[in-house]
Amino acid sequence: MSFAELSAISTEKLLEAKAETTITLSRLIVTLFSFGLFCVLTLASPDIHLIGEVATLDVPFAGRMSFSVFFVIGPLVLLGLRIHLHVYEQHRKILDRTLSSIPHIEKPTVSLCDHPLLRLFSTFVIYLLVPIVMMDFAYKARGLVQWIRPMFLLTSIVITIHFVVHP
Repeated sequence: MSFAELSAISTEKLLEAKAETTITLSRLIVTLFSFGLFCVLTLASPDIHLIGEVATLDVPFAGRMSFSVFFVIGPLVLLGLRIHLHVYEQHRKILDRTLSSIPHIEKPTVSLCDHPLLRLFSTFVIYLLVPIVMMDFAYKARGLVQWIRPMFLLTSIVITIHFVVHP
């Protein structure tokens, strides 16, 4: 929807959409943080687990997975979550602009972005988490000769896309 189309919608529906968008945005931030933390903790395992005969790991909700598959799926899920987060962040900004243009609207008393610690946490997750986790993937790939070039290429692509969709 464009800015002009959103302006024609009733104020109640705009406030409801803003509340739903904020809740979804909060959930996406927590999901991205949780998955990034899972990736970092998984990559922190000793290198002997990468080069052994049975180079697998247990992934919640997915079962056993080889490290090779994790090296591909992990960055792609990170990028997908980040793009999804970007879409909702842009939607929230459009709703904020629309609501600020309507006079006499009561602002909510508590907002996710009003608390300094929550703002710091969400800023870290939105702007820094994906590049840090991708660099961790690239660092871990140094132990596997066949993964050095592909992982550094994938890391470069994901970090570039991350900064292109930067909100």
